[in-house]
Amino acid sequence: MVRFYQDTGWPDDNSLGGIEDELLSQGFVLGLDLMSVTAEGGEHSATSWEHRFPNALRFLFPP
Repeated sequence: MVRFYQDTGWPDDNSLGGIEDELLSQGFVLGLDLMSVTAEGGEHSATSWEHRFPNALRFLFPP
């Protein structure tokens, strides 16, 4: 199974809505093979996303 994870901050980083809509139209299902995270106040930096990284790994590589 192909899984897709995307992560961004808000409001100063990118918006993922368009990409999420396109992936959903291609058959991806949120929570099953697509995880789309928008972190309020998140920035484009490692310190901003490092605490979300473990969840990304768990989603992408389930046991």
